[in-house]
Amino acid sequence: GEEVEVLFFELSVTKSPLNSWLRRTAEHMRAAAANVTVCRVPPACFDKAHAARLSVRWSIRHIARCISRRMREKGFENAVIWTDTPLTAALLEYIPHQQVIYDCHRSWDRYPTKMESELAYRADVVFAASPNLFDHVSPCNDSVYLLENGVDYALFAQVCMRNIEEEPVMTDLPRPVFTYLGNMTKSVRLGPLVFTARQHPDWTFVVAGRVSSQNPDYAALTECKNIRCIGYRPLSSQPACLAASDACFDLLHNDITDEDVIPERIYAYFAAELPVAAMYPVRSELEYPDVIYGAQSEVDFEYACLCASSEGDRSKPERRRRYAEEADWTVRGEALRRILHDSGVLL
Repeated sequence: GEEVEVLFFELSVTKSPLNSWLRRTAEHMRAAAANVTVCRVPPACFDKAHAARLSVRWSIRHIARCISRRMREKGFENAVIWTDTPLTAALLEYIPHQQVIYDCHRSWDRYPTKMESELAYRADVVFAASPNLFDHVSPCNDSVYLLENGVDYALFAQVCMRNIEEEPVMTDLPRPVFTYLGNMTKSVRLGPLVFTARQHPDWTFVVAGRVSSQNPDYAALTECKNIRCIGYRPLSSQPACLAASDACFDLLHNDITDEDVIPERIYAYFAAELPVAAMYPVRSELEYPDVIYGAQSEVDFEYACLCASSEGDRSKPERRRRYAEEADWTVRGEALRRILHDSGVLL
């Protein structure tokens, strides 16, 4: 609400002590809303293999001083720290605070397990984005709550209402067009996408996001002329991408701990009422099996895309819409508010 003032700190991490030192004065503050201020602080130097180095300790204390100074400037004395990165565990002793909320939305391999465990232990409330992550952090804290991802329903519902223009670079692509919203990191398994694109050169696959060149299958992906990587698209532009699509897809990544996290893009697909083909882990059951065409192998993914592109069941779009409405951030926000009130964080 308006009675709450937010200082949002943009934290970044580098392994290079030199980079951290050269950018030690890289600070910026801007007003994002009436009660929200965004603060950029210098990058923190952190390397999991050398966490005890003097350069790392100096960098952590420097970042903490920057944060504390900005808090004093805005009149914050004992703030509630809401964080989604284990790096905060190293900052807590230097930053005045009243309570801590840890939002565990993914697994982390760049930080030591001990660091995340310490943060989860010291937190007053922990939110986990999936059952696996819930089990992951529960041993460290009794106040862990499952809070899955959500979606801006109104934004993406514009797609099925046909009152939004299509993304210009997608308007003349060969049909059917399958779209993926978001970045593809080096851990995303691109194999099923490359396989299906090769099997169906007349289909078009669009990646509306950045693709890491460090991904093992990056070269194979770039060789497929029917896979179009159109680069990063801000949230406000993503509905236009879906408006030019016939179906959507999702892939897996290589981390087991958070493989059951339902990404926000799935709910965006639902809000747009588009068919969805998705890979899912062999260790898990398919979420939303009534509206997602699931696959666990490359051949299965090809078939899932075929089913998605030729969907004839008219009840599925309506069910997707209902699931998206249930995942709307306003609904998730009410659940979050109740938890914080019950735990004493919000009075």
